[in-house]
Amino acid sequence: MSLSPPLDDKAAKLVLTDSLAAWNAAMANWNVQQLLELYDEQALFLGSTPPLHTGKDGVRAYFEGIPGSSSVLELIDMEVAALCEEIVIASGYARFESVIGGNTVINKMRISFTFVQRDSGWKIASHHVSPRE
Repeated sequence: MSLSPPLDDKAAKLVLTDSLAAWNAAMANWNVQQLLELYDEQALFLGSTPPLHTGKDGVRAYFEGIPGSSSVLELIDMEVAALCEEIVIASGYARFESVIGGNTVINKMRISFTFVQRDSGWKIASHHVSPRE
């Protein structure tokens, strides 16, 4: 099986930029249902706390288990690559600013995404965060 030709760099970066804007829009009011629309049905999600979550039900369980009221994700020093027309990967660093229990919490993390093109648009197929040392 051969992959289709990759997207150009500008198109690949646009996948990440658009996804980040949608993620931040959902998390501005901690709208888990809106956030779930960004993830693939078979998504793998390894958040800042264990375990590895699978599928949209796993992503839902993770975000519903955090008592947040808002969050903003800022991506820093990201590298983006298109493996083909339907797959874009991105890795780098992030700054999460969240309001949890009325307190603002800032976390600096490593982050990676895999995006897949579906009939309904670009979806997050894999999302990983871990503490930045």
